[in-house]
Amino acid sequence: MWVVRDFTLQLLDNGKPISSKQYLENALQPTGGYSDDAVEKDQIRALLSEFFRHRDCVTLVRPVDDEQKLRNLPQVPYDELRDEFRTSFESLRKRLFGKAKPKSMFGKPLNGAMFVNLASSYVEALNSGKAPVISSAWSRVVQAQCHDALEDAIERYKAELHARVRSYVSPQQYEEDASFEDNGEKDDLEVVNNGQGVNAMFDEHGNLRSVALRPELEMQDSIEEGEDPTAPENEMIEIMEKDADAEAAARSVERTRLPCSEGRLKNMHRLCKRLAKKKLREIVDGDMGADAEAGGGDDYLGQFRTAVSAEFESYRQQNAAASMAYCRHVLEVLNRPGTNYLAQPEQHRQKSAMELFRETQTFLQDDLSAVHKEYFTRAVGPSADAAYCEFVSQRILSQVIQRTESTNAAHMTEVRALEKQMNDLSVKVAVAQGQAGAMQELSAQQQQKCELGVKEAEQRCASELAGLRSTLEFKTNELEHILNHNATMKRLADTAQQGQYRATEFASSAFAQILCGYLIKQHMAPGAGGSARAKWQQRYFVLQGPQLSFYDTKEDYERCRSDNPPMDVTGAIIEDNYAVPEAFSVSFRDDKYYPLQLHAKSREVKQEWVRSLRAAAAGRSAAQGGARSHASSNSSMGSSAYGDTNESSASAAYRGGRGAPPSYAESASSAYQGGDGTGYAYGNSSSNMYGPTGGAGGSRYMQM
Repeated sequence: MWVVRDFTLQLLDNGKPISSKQYLENALQPTGGYSDDAVEKDQIRALLSEFFRHRDCVTLVRPVDDEQKLRNLPQVPYDELRDEFRTSFESLRKRLFGKAKPKSMFGKPLNGAMFVNLASSYVEALNSGKAPVISSAWSRVVQAQCHDALEDAIERYKAELHARVRSYVSPQQYEEDASFEDNGEKDDLEVVNNGQGVNAMFDEHGNLRSVALRPELEMQDSIEEGEDPTAPENEMIEIMEKDADAEAAARSVERTRLPCSEGRLKNMHRLCKRLAKKKLREIVDGDMGADAEAGGGDDYLGQFRTAVSAEFESYRQQNAAASMAYCRHVLEVLNRPGTNYLAQPEQHRQKSAMELFRETQTFLQDDLSAVHKEYFTRAVGPSADAAYCEFVSQRILSQVIQRTESTNAAHMTEVRALEKQMNDLSVKVAVAQGQAGAMQELSAQQQQKCELGVKEAEQRCASELAGLRSTLEFKTNELEHILNHNATMKRLADTAQQGQYRATEFASSAFAQILCGYLIKQHMAPGAGGSARAKWQQRYFVLQGPQLSFYDTKEDYERCRSDNPPMDVTGAIIEDNYAVPEAFSVSFRDDKYYPLQLHAKSREVKQEWVRSLRAAAAGRSAAQGGARSHASSNSSMGSSAYGDTNESSASAAYRGGRGAPPSYAESASSAYQGGDGTGYAYGNSSSNMYGPTGGAGGSRYMQM
């Protein structure tokens, strides 16, 4: 009976009410774990569960709530105790008195007075020098004989077990004794037959025949520690001889060596136990007579079972120790590659962290799996699992820690190298940021200076504006005269500069000009909501050899001003747009530039551009290309307005650069004046209009 006092917990298990006995059973369940404290506590729980098979529990709350009364609890009346405590206490008393058995003799229970008188008579007899009369002289002789038979049976059991079980010395000796179980000498084994013929338990070689025990006897033999000493031993063993295979199976348990399996050792224990118990059973059942029938022989058989169980327990412990030693040896042999790997750390210092990590991963996945498989093929005995758990928890864990430390060391080395690089880069970034900050500060100062200058200029302009307004009317005529004079001078300067630019360009160019003129170029501009819309822009294109360039205006070309580098059309693909006769596209080789979507003012101009571009893409120049290029150049710089193509080409030919090219003013005056007209309409005929593009200087699509 397990009594828990001052119990303050609620008897609940996962929210469900339980009894106090179930609370005790839950407390005796092993918790698991590998620490010494957890193993020791689980061992105590196992011992309590094993030795106290019939157990119960009663929980007692605190007797009183007052601390002062609790200190003087013996002086507190029973009625003043808590009701819960009194209820549990009365239940405990009822259980104890209900389960306790009174003292008995020869099957008759003794009350208190009878027990006192029996004890008094024993004391008086001893004090008077007389031996107490307990039974007859014959009973004492039978008891002495049974005692001797008990000692002989125990010695016989020990001798049989010692002869049939080879002790463990070393792993090498264990492997050398492999033939002990099969080729052991049978002369040392005593043949127990007693003239029973075919019904004997043993054959003429001393081997145990195949026997079939009653179910209750098989259950009794399977109990080792919890065997009831008072169980009836007058059982009958039914002997049945089997065929040669059964006899060979019976001979397999004649001898064994440590370590061995728990089942094999138990079979050896049962064999030796039956050999030793047979004579004892005959004496107890035959000589004791009525005393044996009354249960007197159970005491000797119980003592025999207790003695052989203790001896067998020592062999079990030896077997467990031998199994542990042998399994450790097997694990040591199987783990030598891993041990040798860690014994040579200098060979792994040059490896990277990733290589060490992969080696550790291979060790955990492949090597340990192979060790596990090979180990359980060679492991013997009850300690195989315990030895492997010890090996994993100590050796393998230590090796993994060492491998991990090596990997971490290599990793930290690499991390430090990267940190050094990062620090160097951080210093460079800091220097660059400092320079950028200084430049920003300088820029801010310059901006402030410029703003201050602008304000001062505005103030000066405001002060001068009042004076200039008074003289504005007077100077108007004079200013108009000066402007006209400047325009004339500018046209002359532009004409001279254009001629100088064109002469320099023709002298320095490696390729003769092929074609030039205004084309409409498609440009994708971002629209509202992230969508893109097509925007058409008029640009001045120049094809010079395999180089295709475009400018915002013709003036930019003449002044050689462009933000766009020349594009190489070698290998490009020029395709006609059959939907719009005047349109065509240029796709560059290897996608070096974005494709061009172009639109000429007429089909004839388009065909001229397509032929020239295809010739340049093929790397060849036609004989007429030069003439066309001169004509196109002259037509591009001509002063005729946007009109008929043939008339423009005939009237605006540039003859070898001998004539002066038209000036900027003449070009502007001859441009297509379509500012108030409709924009570019996308259609299939050549009569579609070319509207203004908003280019620099009000440039329009010029005639080819």
